[in-house]
Amino acid sequence: MLETAIITFREGLEMFLIVAIKLAYLTKTGRTHLKEPVYWGAAIAAFISLTTGWHIAELAQDPIMEGGLAITAGVLVATMTYTVMRAAKNIRQNITDRMEVSAAKTGWSAILGIFGFTVVMIAREGMETAMMLGTMTGSMNQGDVIVGALIGFAAVAVIGYIWIKQSSRINLRVFMQVTGLFLMLFC
Repeated sequence: MLETAIITFREGLEMFLIVAIKLAYLTKTGRTHLKEPVYWGAAIAAFISLTTGWHIAELAQDPIMEGGLAITAGVLVATMTYTVMRAAKNIRQNITDRMEVSAAKTGWSAILGIFGFTVVMIAREGMETAMMLGTMTGSMNQGDVIVGALIGFAAVAVIGYIWIKQSSRINLRVFMQVTGLFLMLFC
């Protein structure tokens, strides 16, 4: 249960930060009309991730598939965590630079660009979570996986609330590196 809580906390926090950075950028640049595609993109990505996790959990019932999926999930998450730890200080700039490309367009091009970018970024994190949790259901009690996931996402909600209230005091780079070390241990 602890493993699932840490995994969902870390990945859920990355998802939250992606959305928070996007919304802050759109507000700062006066493009609040493009916030709705961010919300819709996050919702679609969550749906994709949930259905993927469900399918992976079904596949993980076969011990050979479970082992292959676990190794794949570990490699994917470890490489992504390493990449994020290296790029943590520039993550905001990277997201806002890519947002500017889409937001600078007009009409449906801007809306679809922001929506698509959000789906891809959130779904990437969600797929990592789905793959790791899906493979865990083969070796753990499914109830423990669900409870751990709920605890992790509840912790993200608490951090999200604190972030909204005290965002200027949080050192994103240090936070991502510390949580990344724990995630690497579980990989």
